[in-house]
Amino acid sequence: MSLNLLILDIKRLLGHGKAGVLALVAPLAALLVFAAIIVPLLAGSGSLAAPYAICNEDQSEPVELFINLLANSESLRDISTAYPVDDIMAGFDLLEQGKVSVVVHIGEDFYQRLLKGENAQVSLYAYPSHAFEQTMISLTLNHALAAVGQSQNLLEMTGQAAVAAGVAPAESARLVADGLDQAIRRHMERRSVLSRQGALSPTGDYLPVEYYLAALFSLGAALAMLPSLHLTAFDLQGPLCRRGALAGRRGRRFLIARLVSGGLLINLTLLLLLPAAVFIHELGVYWGRGVGLGWLALLLALPLISLTLSALGLCLGSLAKQPRLSLWYGFYAVLLMAVLSGALLSEGMLPPLISELGRWTPLKPSMSIIANTLFAFDPARYLRDISRLLLLLFVYCLAGGFLYSRKGAGR
Repeated sequence: MSLNLLILDIKRLLGHGKAGVLALVAPLAALLVFAAIIVPLLAGSGSLAAPYAICNEDQSEPVELFINLLANSESLRDISTAYPVDDIMAGFDLLEQGKVSVVVHIGEDFYQRLLKGENAQVSLYAYPSHAFEQTMISLTLNHALAAVGQSQNLLEMTGQAAVAAGVAPAESARLVADGLDQAIRRHMERRSVLSRQGALSPTGDYLPVEYYLAALFSLGAALAMLPSLHLTAFDLQGPLCRRGALAGRRGRRFLIARLVSGGLLINLTLLLLLPAAVFIHELGVYWGRGVGLGWLALLLALPLISLTLSALGLCLGSLAKQPRLSLWYGFYAVLLMAVLSGALLSEGMLPPLISELGRWTPLKPSMSIIANTLFAFDPARYLRDISRLLLLLFVYCLAGGFLYSRKGAGR
C-alpha cells in the first residue's frame, strides 16, 4: 500500500456523497446529546448520587436486610443516597421540598409475590425534571431485588433438603438466614469483585452514566463505518472493478488502503471521547478516579476498535449486490449489534444465548473498553475485550479479503 493510494482513498471516502459528512456529524450529535442530558446532571449536582426516599411497607426480613445494605453499601454511594421514611406521605413531603429526587414505595406483599413468581413491582414517583434519576434508581433497584428473590428461592430449597437429610429445623433456618445475608452482600458489593470502583449498571455491566456514554460513542463509531461500506460496494460494482484495478496485487493494495482509511474516519469519531473525558474530569465528579493506566489503554484500543469496525464494513460492502442497498446493510447490521450488545435493550431482557452472541460483535467489547478505561480500569477485563477484537479483526479481514478479491477478479 502506497501513501498516495491511502491519501486518494481518504479523499474519496470523505468526498463520496453525503455519507462522509454524516459520519463526521454523528459524533457531534452524540456530544450534543451528552452535553444536553448528562453534563447538566453532573454540573448541577456535583456528583452522581441521586437522593431518594424509600418507604418499605413489606417489612419482611430479606427486604429489610436488602434496604439496610442498600443504604449503607459503599459500592452504591456513587449512584444513590437512600433516606428511609415511615410512610409514603413522608416521602412525598421530602419530594415536594426538593430534598429527594425520587420516592420509592415497596408494597406490603412485595416479597411474597416475588417468592410466588408473581408480578412484584416497586413504585417510583418523581417530577418530570428528575426522570433521569428515576430511571437510574428504578433499573438498579429492580435488578437487585430480583436477585434477592432468586437467592431466597435457592436457599429455601437447600434448607428443605437439609431438613429432609436430618438437619434440625432451627439449624437449617439459621443456615438459610446466613446464606441470604451473604447472597445479598455479595450482590450489593459485586463491584469490588472487579475493582474498588468496578462495574454495575442498568444493563448489568456499567454504571448508568458509563452505559450512556459508552453506548453513544460506540454507536457513533459503528455508524462511521457506513461511508467505507458504501464506497466498497460502489467500487466492486463500478468502473474500477470493470477495468480490473481490484484484481491481484493491485486489489490487495486497494483493500488495505480502504481498511486503513475507513479506520481513520472511525477513529475521528472515537477521539471525541477525549475532550468529553477531560471535561467531566474537570467537574470533579465520578469520571477518572483511579484510572492511571486507563488513558494509555484507551489510546491503544481506539485504533483496534476502528480497524475492526472498518473490516466489518469491508465485509458488508463486499456482500452488497447493489451500492444503493449497501447503506441499508450497514444500518441493519449496526441496529442488530446494538440490540445484541445491550446498547438498546437491557441484557436481562435478552435470552442467555442472544446475550452471549452480543459479546462477539465489535460493539460489545468496544462499549466495555470505553467504560473500563475511562471510569475504573480493570486490566483483566481490558485484555479479554482486546482479545475478542483481535479475533474479530482477523476473521473480518479474512472474510472481507476473500469476498473483495473474488468480486474484484470476477469482472
